[in-house]
Amino acid sequence: MLVPQEMGDDLLYEKEWRDANGHFRMTVDKNNFGVTRFFGKGSMDGTRAFVVMLDESDAAVGTADDIRAMVDLRELSGAPIRAQFILGKWLMNHKHRFYRIGVFGGKPWEMKLARAVAKIARFKNIGFFGDEKSTLEYLNG
Repeated sequence: MLVPQEMGDDLLYEKEWRDANGHFRMTVDKNNFGVTRFFGKGSMDGTRAFVVMLDESDAAVGTADDIRAMVDLRELSGAPIRAQFILGKWLMNHKHRFYRIGVFGGKPWEMKLARAVAKIARFKNIGFFGDEKSTLEYLNG
């Protein structure tokens, strides 16, 4: 089973964004396994910064079309509804790059927004889970 590297020399991309209310960290390893962990309250500034990081990490993996991405929402507390449209548009334009995306741990509102992003993008290879272990099993299936 592939387990994402979140530290060390095997990373193709690593960046963190932070403001007074929240932050997130994104890594992508040499196996094209990405992890994003969100903390605090989401914002439109954070959404725009996240899209920049998505573009940068997309460039870091080159032409890969087998990206696995794990999104950890356990520590996210709120996100603007407008964010779903921005993220849905990004995913719609890049969905061919992903093998699977696994989202886990969010409260009902955050998971609802994540499902809306997938629906806007018409992306089918996404799973929603309560824990990290189930998410990793899905991403490696």
